[in-house]
Formats: sequence, C-alpha cells, structure tokens
Amino acid sequence: MTDAAHAWSHAPLALEARQILWPYLRTKRFVAGEALWREGDTDGMLVALEKGRVKAFRTLPDGRPVTLYLFGPGAVFGFVPFLDGGPFPASAQALDTVEARVMSREGLREAIRKHPDLALTLLSVLGQRLREAFDRIQGLSSRGVVARVAAAFEGMVEGEDRHATLLRLPVSASEFARTIGITPESFSRAVTRLCEDKILHRLGRGQFQVLDAARLRGLAEVVDG
Repeated sequence: MTDAAHAWSHAPLALEARQILWPYLRTKRFVAGEALWREGDTDGMLVALEKGRVKAFRTLPDGRPVTLYLFGPGAVFGFVPFLDGGPFPASAQALDTVEARVMSREGLREAIRKHPDLALTLLSVLGQRLREAFDRIQGLSSRGVVARVAAAFEGMVEGEDRHATLLRLPVSASEFARTIGITPESFSRAVTRLCEDKILHRLGRGQFQVLDAARLRGLAEVVDG
C-alpha cells in the first residue's frame, strides 16, 4: 500500500527480521483499547504482530490524536528506541484483540550481537517507513480532500484486475479519516461525492466497490494549484 498510515508488514524485510528474532520472542496478548506504550516512554518492547491491529499515534497540543501508522499481522515495529536509545516517539494502542510476539531491549541487543545483519534489516524496515512518510507528507500538502480520499482508496487496491474491486476500511471511518489528515466530516463528504460520481459504490459500513478504477486513479493523482 502506498499510504504510510497502513504499514502492514514491509515483507520480505519484516519476515526476515521475524525469522531471526523468533527464538528471542515471547507471546503477549492485548485487549482492544490497551496501550502497548505511550509517547515518551523509555521502557517498551519490540512487537512482531500475529493477529489484530495496532495504531501508532501522537497527541497534538490541543489534545487531538493524529494516527501515524496502522499495523496489521506480519508487521514488526517498536524498535526505534532500541536503536537510538531515546524514548518512544509515538503511542501505540490495540484497536482490537491483539496477539503478538514481543521482546525487551536487552533481548534485541543479544539478538543483534549474535546476528549483526539484524540491525541492517531493521534499519531497512525503518527506511521504508521514512520513505512512505515523506510520500504521505507530500500528498497531504499537495492534494485536495477528494484527491486525498481517492488516493487512500487507490492505495488499498491490489493487483492488476481492478474492475469491480471490493474494499473494506481497515478501521472505522473516523479513524481512517485521521490517518489521511482530514476530519471525519470531510471524509464522509468526499466519499459521498465519489459515490455520486459513480466511482465508488457503498455496500455497507466501511465496505465499498470500485466502479471506475481509472477515474479513481486519476483523482488520486490530482494536486492543488
């Protein structure tokens, strides 16, 4: 997916990291709404997600949360403080029941001592996320609301056969809106327009059918100015 907010796995790099880390990981379960860690925490864990979804977010000075990433099964995350020694730059919260394999800072250090290439693999995963973040910032600064929403839907379309594609939002509509930097109300209006223009068809809550993939792609590429 092209949107940085949906960083599911970064395969095959995440798979490579998981294979090396496996002997050092222990099983942990989180319930929906539970915090894995909070922004500024200095103690936390590296997470290899098995089941469920986790959002990484920061809280603005006015108290509003801004979602930075949505992690799903296969993702490896939470290792940045282990690499630079600083606190966690964002909070992490389970969106539903989460099953994961986790490890401590000391465990990661031991794994890197025995497998030096692991550090390069984790840095590569981090590098991919940074590139996605830059792409996302560019998109947020140059696209209008409808184009932003179109780009988010376009990013969920997989494969070459894009006719009659069925899409399901990975989170609630309001949460999805926050991941692309707009209000839930703006998201709802943009989706209504895409449906009225026969580009999307709403099937139910959070479920859509792509009726015109070419026009959706064209809108996703529109920039202001």
